[in-house]
Amino acid sequence: MKNFTLPTATALQKYLVLFVLLLSVNVGWGQTTVTSRTTSGNATILIPSGVASILVEATGAGGSGGSTNTRTYANAGGGAGGSYIKHLLSLSPGTFNYTVGAGTSGSAGGNTYFGNSTAGASAGSTVLATGGAAGINNTANGTSNTVWNFSSGGTASTSGNVPSSGYVTQYVGTSGAQGTSTGSGSATQSGAGGAGAGSAGVAGGGAGGSTVTYSSVGNPGTAPGGGGSGGCQGSSATTPKTGGAGGTGKIVITYCLVPTITSLSSSSGVSGTVVTEAAPAPANEIKK
Repeated sequence: MKNFTLPTATALQKYLVLFVLLLSVNVGWGQTTVTSRTTSGNATILIPSGVASILVEATGAGGSGGSTNTRTYANAGGGAGGSYIKHLLSLSPGTFNYTVGAGTSGSAGGNTYFGNSTAGASAGSTVLATGGAAGINNTANGTSNTVWNFSSGGTASTSGNVPSSGYVTQYVGTSGAQGTSTGSGSATQSGAGGAGAGSAGVAGGGAGGSTVTYSSVGNPGTAPGGGGSGGCQGSSATTPKTGGAGGTGKIVITYCLVPTITSLSSSSGVSGTVVTEAAPAPANEIKK
């Protein structure tokens, strides 16, 4: 017959205390926060304590379509689409500026950026997506209703994006199209605006403005980052046919806190505190 040894009272107390502690652990579960903005202008965001890195996705605004000025039988080029960049940025908690680029008629698309030191100014930015170039304005007259003066579209580029290396990915928008040089009446067209770039290349950005025909102003691009189409002028050049405005840019800021154990307590009189500093989720675990 075998002999068995029962646990001592002290050992039973230890097991009981451990069981109670495990039941009374308070756990703070991780939370993903996504801020998305397509309204042009400056804003701020508070990155809370415990976050050491964020994912920033930025698209620059689209460029304006070109203007016919006061030229006759003239087709202006379309504006280029804004560029896109995605970057995983290390930082300390605090309040940060960011700006969404504006799309206006008659100018290149505004840049979209994060971390700028002064509201509305790109200096000091740690992430920046350049806006699209404007379409070219007409500088000469066409000779007739079948022979038109035309100008080129704006050229899309990622030149000037920040950072220039070490980013997750970046895409260039689509260049604007040039106006047509031949045709008659509705058969002649201005240049279409280029598409803005996004997370899946041009598939993730806004569409460019569609072409216009005889004596019409250009169509605006779509946010985020679509370029405006150029204007089209017929035989009367009293009022210039301006290009369509580019679509505004876009920014998406994502951060995540991992689960944390915040405290231990028990009704047995044994209590304590365990604090684990929240850490950022790895880059491949940050989801939109």
